[in-house]
Amino acid sequence: MGNIISTLISEPYNHRFSDPERVNYKFESGPCSKMELVDNNAVIRARGLPWQSSDQDIARFFKGLNIAKGGAALCLNAQGRRNGEALVRFVNEEHRDLALQRHKHHMGNRYIEVYKATGEDFLKIAG
Repeated sequence: MGNIISTLISEPYNHRFSDPERVNYKFESGPCSKMELVDNNAVIRARGLPWQSSDQDIARFFKGLNIAKGGAALCLNAQGRRNGEALVRFVNEEHRDLALQRHKHHMGNRYIEVYKATGEDFLKIAG
């Protein structure tokens, strides 16, 4: 790693490291307004979650990726119980794309399916 950085900052590259990306270590839960603008390219749908999982469990599954504040919305069935699905809104498209790579990774003994979703889908559940 040191050799790579040395090469980048030496001639002829002269790369300047500025504005480093920060990874949030703590998920900030909170409400989402129906009037809020949600980027269609920053939302995923996670299926196959354990029914007892919370937004904090979802944040742990996507550890290393920045979920927007209030960006984990658990889906409910007609009886008001969790149905094993959630919509997750990330801070940008890059983090969403990295989340899609976790398709079929495991949470406990269950594998989680991860798909693209829209901002409209997210607001229907979270707004």
